[in-house]
Amino acid sequence: MLLKLPQELIDLILVHLPKKSLRACALVASSLLVPSQRLIFRSLALNNKHIPKAHSLLSTTSHIPAYVRTLQVALHASLHSAHDDVFASILALLPNLKAFFLSGCDVEWNQMSLSLQTALHNLLASTEIDSLKLTNMRNVPTSFIASALAFVRRLHLFKIHVLESSEELHTPSHSFTPRAQHLILRPTNSASLQSMVNSMLQCGTRGLLKKVQRLTVQSRIQMPRMISATSSSLRYLRILCGADFALDELPSLPVLKVLELTMTLDHLTCLPLTIYGAVAAFPATIPAIEVVHLRFWTTLVPNPEDMQWKRDPRGPLPVFDDAAYQEKLPCLRRVYCHLWWSPGSQDPQAEFRAYIDEKFPALRDTGVLAISAEPTPELQ
Repeated sequence: MLLKLPQELIDLILVHLPKKSLRACALVASSLLVPSQRLIFRSLALNNKHIPKAHSLLSTTSHIPAYVRTLQVALHASLHSAHDDVFASILALLPNLKAFFLSGCDVEWNQMSLSLQTALHNLLASTEIDSLKLTNMRNVPTSFIASALAFVRRLHLFKIHVLESSEELHTPSHSFTPRAQHLILRPTNSASLQSMVNSMLQCGTRGLLKKVQRLTVQSRIQMPRMISATSSSLRYLRILCGADFALDELPSLPVLKVLELTMTLDHLTCLPLTIYGAVAAFPATIPAIEVVHLRFWTTLVPNPEDMQWKRDPRGPLPVFDDAAYQEKLPCLRRVYCHLWWSPGSQDPQAEFRAYIDEKFPALRDTGVLAISAEPTPELQ
């Protein structure tokens, strides 16, 4: 019955099937073979053991390499060198790759073979990759970061240490427009973050940060430098920090539309004092803001009798204590306040909602303020 349907309908049905079912469909009829394979090989996930087999398949079929849009590769330091050249050959076979995720386990960039390093550079320049994520790698050269900013739209560096260089970066001609629009910087420690930021700023002097519109940064150290380098174009800023973060340390962000501030706290008895300074700085720092997310991730919620929520003497947050906030923040249309708490703690939702409502009296009954709470997920 399925084979009698128009090919367009068959393709729509196959999209909803798991890979196991798609493999079975590919064996049923020739009309199902190509659309099934296109979906099966749209995303590949490889580790060291898979690399030789994947190379054998991709190098002996003329059509399958063109189906691959997403490639995830996990390398291990003790195993990757034996397959570096084979992995490099795989990268050269994928003309339509859009997303590439490379993770390592104790992998040093300079321990990879020259052919693999070259293949990684060539991959960025030869295909229009939308998303690149590097995880758990050390001594990634600034030249590769520069290539990523030049040719990739979304760059995610997670637990990466960048090898800084005093050499001048070789970037495309002045008429070239860099593609990087979304940066996510998630270091392991302050040294890792400093190496990332120094590398980014070096790239910024070559104009490679001028189109960045969305930025995720973690930790207070070095953060203002990175935000300053993208301030003229930044429209979405996500900050992951602790209770000591102060937004008034940031530069003016004249075109910022969305601010997401996620604070990780050991325990939460009332709003951190730094929130007051941050909110007070909103009109000067983010005058065009449209949406604000204030998120609190806490490992412990005290018992109700220990909470200060009902007896917090500091009163409403600045700016939002009267209707004049509309003149100070004329573009603001939504404020989200959210609490994540550890499972096992007493449910604080009712108290949290009442407390936040008192902090934003000017937003009552306006539809602007949204308050929510739920047990803690993994912080993403």
